[in-house]
Amino acid sequence: MNYKYCVRKYHLTTDVGRKKTVRLAFLTDMHLTEEAPGQEFWRLLDQCRPAGVLLGGDLMVARKGSDVRQAEKFVQKLTEKYPVWYANGNHERRLLEETETFGKTGKRYLRAISGTRAERLTNRKMEIAMDGCPITICGLDLPEEYYRKGFRRKGMENLLEETFGKPDPRRYTILLAHTPRYWKEYLNWGANLTLSGHYHGGICLLGKRRGLITPDYRILTSECCGIRSRGACSVIVSAGGGEHTIPLRIHNPREITLAEISFGEA
Repeated sequence: MNYKYCVRKYHLTTDVGRKKTVRLAFLTDMHLTEEAPGQEFWRLLDQCRPAGVLLGGDLMVARKGSDVRQAEKFVQKLTEKYPVWYANGNHERRLLEETETFGKTGKRYLRAISGTRAERLTNRKMEIAMDGCPITICGLDLPEEYYRKGFRRKGMENLLEETFGKPDPRRYTILLAHTPRYWKEYLNWGANLTLSGHYHGGICLLGKRRGLITPDYRILTSECCGIRSRGACSVIVSAGGGEHTIPLRIHNPREITLAEISFGEA
């Protein structure tokens, strides 16, 4: 099957670092199958020429009898091409925690990923330099209660600061946070760039940000795609590269997100 993808490009600026442009690809919610992603995906990703790839989680579908081998092969192939940083989504979390349902599948998956060059960021951060530009990448791994359905949500309070400390203003901080529901908290914490997914574009994307329905059963929310900014901080929500349960996308193509960051610009 020939799956179609689009590239959504965002240009961001920061006065951090020396004058240089860094391009990073963000992939999330791939929910990989034997057919996907296909050659069209790899062609588009290579055309983006990213300096690295950020994985926002949900590479597989965590349900009983799930086959995670496609996710393992995907990460292996990515790391042969690019530096990769990988944070969990709710499906990875479920795979690892619900051992009564998934047995040792989660542990086997972790071992397989550990055998690649992917950097796993499970509530930890990593300081790197890209072309001399100082970047800190944080991977937020939220418990299941942060994904509860409906309009009530668990408060986040000081979780980000307790987990990662305060962002260093001398470095460009990227936060991989799977659910966009807490976008205000991400902005308040002060990450220069937060990358989220989880909502799959709301099945039907209405305009640039609003989706028809989210996986937590909220209707017509404006958190399903696109960018929000406040001062030097931005949150980008990807519509994701796959789907599950309801395999339907309307005005909502599978997405490769490309963040083009210009350093050293006031």
